Amino acid sequence: MRDAVDTSIANLTRAGLAVAVAAAAITLAVAPAAAQGTQLPGLIVTMPPAEPEAAPKAEPKPKPKPKPRAKRKAPKKSTRTARRSAPKGSGNGRKGRRKPHAIALLVNDDPITNYDIDARARLLSTSTNLNKRAKANFQAMIRNPRTNKRLKAILQETIKANQGKSRDAIIKAFERRKAAYARSLQKQAMSSARRSVLPGLRKQAEDELVQERLKLQEAKRLGIKVDDTRVNQIFSDLAKRNKMTPAQFKKHLSRMGASASAMKDRYRSQLAWQMVVNRRFRRLTSVSQRDIDQFLGSQQDEDAGTSARLHKITLQVPGNLDQAAIARRMSEADGLRRQFRSCQNSGQLAARLPGAQFSDMGQVNVNKLQEPTRSMILSANDNQMLPPSLGRGGVELYAVCSKTAAKQSLEKRNKASRSIRQKEMNRLGQRHLANLRRDALIERR
Repeated sequence: MRDAVDTSIANLTRAGLAVAVAAAAITLAVAPAAAQGTQLPGLIVTMPPAEPEAAPKAEPKPKPKPKPRAKRKAPKKSTRTARRSAPKGSGNGRKGRRKPHAIALLVNDDPITNYDIDARARLLSTSTNLNKRAKANFQAMIRNPRTNKRLKAILQETIKANQGKSRDAIIKAFERRKAAYARSLQKQAMSSARRSVLPGLRKQAEDELVQERLKLQEAKRLGIKVDDTRVNQIFSDLAKRNKMTPAQFKKHLSRMGASASAMKDRYRSQLAWQMVVNRRFRRLTSVSQRDIDQFLGSQQDEDAGTSARLHKITLQVPGNLDQAAIARRMSEADGLRRQFRSCQNSGQLAARLPGAQFSDMGQVNVNKLQEPTRSMILSANDNQMLPPSLGRGGVELYAVCSKTAAKQSLEKRNKASRSIRQKEMNRLGQRHLANLRRDALIERR
């Protein structure tokens, strides 16, 4: 019975191996968590023709063990000398190795460790497009002769572990091991890609952490404290948007080389700074109805912009344009503008100047006008004439008789007011943060 099994295995190895390997050609797809949906090239096992099994060789006689030599005692080295000989900043004695929990920066005596910087750099790497690097690394792996050699070894191990089973069963077992090997290669390719970008992200991580320390220090000075419940809620909402539970999202970040604590620290500093900016600058910012009208009018919404009743006076320029003629017309237009008092006399004003044409444009949607005329009209008051500009017909003067804001909902106007206020507070907050950094004592260890 054993001879029959051995014969079957030998036949499978010699005749069926090429078929089994061809049927088990590898096509690898990078896992979504590792390569974000990118399809990577596959691996194909190439096997040489099976060679006949060689007869077992006689085991050589064991050689007598040599006598152990007497151990020489190494000269003692003083602790002080050993410390001097170790390279500076080596951590465990290896050159260039950083101690993970050693202090790298002091921001107003608030420490930032190498561990903090590395954790933030890994978090930043999750938002970096690593697909191209991972794909290049994976292609290099499958071109490496060691990969095909390892696949051959996996196939031989599978055959040996499944003696007596059918060829289909052996191929199925090999497919399982092959898929596991593919996943390990994918993980190695992504890890290698992430490691390659981490050194470049370290400086960005340092800058972020320094700013966050300054934000938290200012919040502490003002008696502002962020509740952990709010931070955890933001983390849970982010996990929900990614269709995960908080625990699953935490594991997902860990697989990507980041940590949930680094992400939560980032959110905590953002919330604290929002509260600082609101407390310091909310009273310094005001939003008028005119600001809201101008903001809504700039949204390029023809159905919801601002309309204006306009008068236009055009001073025609001769066909052969020259600088002297244009300058003369510009000077005449400035003279008309100085005489303008209201739209009631704009027609009479134009009649005083030869070659001037008056036009009552009626109610015009401001969004349909060209820049910079549109913005100037939005900023103008009623019964105000704009500075002269050169148009197609000649030198043009627009008079704003009245403006009417389109009827927007109260919710839309409130949203515009909040946007304008927040933009102004962000500007003041950035200036305040720059002042904090300028006055801070930042020491690099």
